[in-house]
Amino acid sequence: MRNTWKALKKESLMKIVVQVLSREGLNGVTMESVAREAGVAKGTLYTYFRNKQDLVKEAIEVTIMPMVEMLTGILSSDLPPDRKLTSMTLNHLLYYEKHRDFFSIFVHDRQAASQRLKRYRSCHYQQFIETVARVIEEGVQLKIFRDLDPNKVAAMLVEADVAVIFQRLLSDHSGPVERDAALITDIFLHGIQRNV
Repeated sequence: MRNTWKALKKESLMKIVVQVLSREGLNGVTMESVAREAGVAKGTLYTYFRNKQDLVKEAIEVTIMPMVEMLTGILSSDLPPDRKLTSMTLNHLLYYEKHRDFFSIFVHDRQAASQRLKRYRSCHYQQFIETVARVIEEGVQLKIFRDLDPNKVAAMLVEADVAVIFQRLLSDHSGPVERDAALITDIFLHGIQRNV
C-alpha cells in the first residue's frame, strides 16, 4: 500500500514538473519552484529525485515514453510495412505538436538537450531504431522496399521526423502536421527525383 501511494505521489509530482518545464523552461525549473507549485516541502522532492537533473530527466522520460509505446504499437501492427512507416511518421509529428510547449524548451538549446537526452537516446532510441528497421526489413522481404541496410534507413527516417519536428517547434506558423508527415513519407518512400 505504501509503495502504491509513493508511486502515485511521484506520478503527480512528475505532472507538475512537466507543467513547470512547459511554462518556465529549463532555467525556471528548480527544486524550490517545483516544491512550491506542488505544495510540498522541498525535502519531499529529494525523496524521489536526487537533484534538478534527475527531475528533468524523469520529466522527459515520462513525456516521451507514451509516444514510444504508441509508435511501437503502430510498428508492431498488422498494417503493411509502408503504411506502418506512414502512420508512425504522422503520429510522431502529431505527438510533438500536442506537447509543443514542453518540447519547444529544448529547441533553443539543442546541444544541451542532446546532452540531457544522451542516456535516454542510447537505450530507448536504439531500441526504437531497431523496431523501425524490422519494419523496413519486412518491406524488403515483401519486395515493397529496395534491398538497403534496414538500420541505416531506419535511422534516416527517424532523424527526418526529428528534423521536421525541430523546424515545426521553431516556427510560429508551421502549417498542418499531416502535410509535413505526408512530405516526409512521400520523399522517404518515393525519393525526390522527378520521374522522367
